[in-house]
Amino acid sequence: SPQATVVRFWPAISDSTRIKALADEIDQIALQAVTDVGLKKTLTATTVGEFLVFSRTMDRIVVTAALASIVTFLLIFGVLWAVYRNLVASLLSLLPVLFAAAVGLGALPVLGVELNALNGTVAVLAVGLGIDYSIQMMVRYQEELKKTATPEAAMQETYGRMVWPLGQAALMTTAGLFVLTGLLPITGSFGIAAALALLAAYGAAVLVLPLIAVRWVR
Repeated sequence: SPQATVVRFWPAISDSTRIKALADEIDQIALQAVTDVGLKKTLTATTVGEFLVFSRTMDRIVVTAALASIVTFLLIFGVLWAVYRNLVASLLSLLPVLFAAAVGLGALPVLGVELNALNGTVAVLAVGLGIDYSIQMMVRYQEELKKTATPEAAMQETYGRMVWPLGQAALMTTAGLFVLTGLLPITGSFGIAAALALLAAYGAAVLVLPLIAVRWVR
């Protein structure tokens, strides 16, 4: 009957990168040991364990989050193109949410938090919530272009009418996300990263987008 030998040890590390490196090293040692005794064809060595499973799960989460973000960007671009019928306006509307996604993911290592199943969705959340600010600014600007003589005047009117209402919406949503910081540690880091991403989306929509739109969308 088949027999198995189990060798257990508990590494004093928790970093996913070091865990993967250690698992690879153990695999090589086990393979070399099996080869040395001449039983490579009849014996196999496999590294398993909670930490290794966790590390591999995190790798899959990173890939899934990246794919979800790409799909989300493509879907939003398709919707924007259908609404604007303008390639430049569609691309410009994506700039604030791209910046927001970068801020949200970049905040995680700054906060000392590893990527997990929850905060891996920060980028997608930032895109989904932050795109509203870009769309409202751009649509209002295009409406004002039909009423005013110059792009600068159209943007000035847009800025005066939209910045404060959008700011109120951003503050209310951010306050709701900050509530998550008082629940559990895992939701706390997620709430902070998501709130920072949302504020970044708003800031880019009202500070960066107008400057570029006046030059390129006429």
